[in-house]
Amino acid sequence: ALIIVGSEWPPYDMEMEGQASGLGVDVMRNVFERMGIEYKIIRLPWKRAVNYVRSGKADAISEISINRERKAFLYYPDTASHNSRYVFFVKKGNEHRIQVRSYTDLGKYQIGITSGYSYTEGLWEVLKEKGNFIENNEDQQSLRMLALSRIDLFPCDLGTGMYLVKQLGIADKIEHLPYVFSEKNYYLAFSQMSNYPQMEQVVKEYSEELKRFKETAEYRRIVAGYSVMSEPVAGVGK
Repeated sequence: ALIIVGSEWPPYDMEMEGQASGLGVDVMRNVFERMGIEYKIIRLPWKRAVNYVRSGKADAISEISINRERKAFLYYPDTASHNSRYVFFVKKGNEHRIQVRSYTDLGKYQIGITSGYSYTEGLWEVLKEKGNFIENNEDQQSLRMLALSRIDLFPCDLGTGMYLVKQLGIADKIEHLPYVFSEKNYYLAFSQMSNYPQMEQVVKEYSEELKRFKETAEYRRIVAGYSVMSEPVAGVGK
């Protein structure tokens, strides 16, 4: 079986009633069924998941964006699983006090980030220069800190943030700013170090099958099933 690693990233990749689910997982499942490929999903912290595909311990990784470093050890299909947009979350009541229109506005605020996420180069330039960030292992930790006023801002995919604040019971305490600071495609990407037979051909066929699947009524039904995805602005992250 093809070994796929990933970490919890609702509503795209998550556990529901002991089963892997989410927008990205449901799409992947349908494509692999069409290809006749068996697979196994293993949940890991994000940084460890990336290291698994970098070293060839796993064959693929779900819900990953493209950057220069990752392209050195991953094969990306031509077709993305989905597109995502990123915003800043704030504590409710601060959405007028905290104004962010560009990265240069970030230096005066304390920002929560999630370990191992790539975000954007512009965001990282400010954070590394100012040192004004607190690193957590999970998005949930930063959202809780935001509700307690321990940080001012948390950059997050909007769909993820909206799902998690409801799950954490803090939707009445958290708001997001209108500024969309990044838009990214997310993929199921395959390890260049994998011993899985004919991996490059698998990637090519996966990409073609995914492209066909995204034209179907079943794909539209899956997307509609995750209500946060139907909003005009959905969800920089991993």
